[in-house]
Amino acid sequence: MSMNSSDPRLKALARMIAETCDLELTCDELLDRVARYVETLKKRETPDDTLALVEKHLRLCPECREELIALLRAEGVDPASVGISLTDD
Repeated sequence: MSMNSSDPRLKALARMIAETCDLELTCDELLDRVARYVETLKKRETPDDTLALVEKHLRLCPECREELIALLRAEGVDPASVGISLTDD
């Protein structure tokens, strides 16, 4: 399987590499913080520095973003209404 420069997978990989930094959360660490993050979103508060790491992880990890979207919907919150993208952009 080959990829060319217009392949969306290559673009996603390049974006992920560019956004990598020394301090990041694992998926397990994100799950430990996601309830607090949801409460922050529901109150429309600005996330603190720790929750900013949650946001960064969610931009890079489609699986965790899907989990968050499911949790928000279970809480009766429209993900788009709190700024959560439903796509990998």
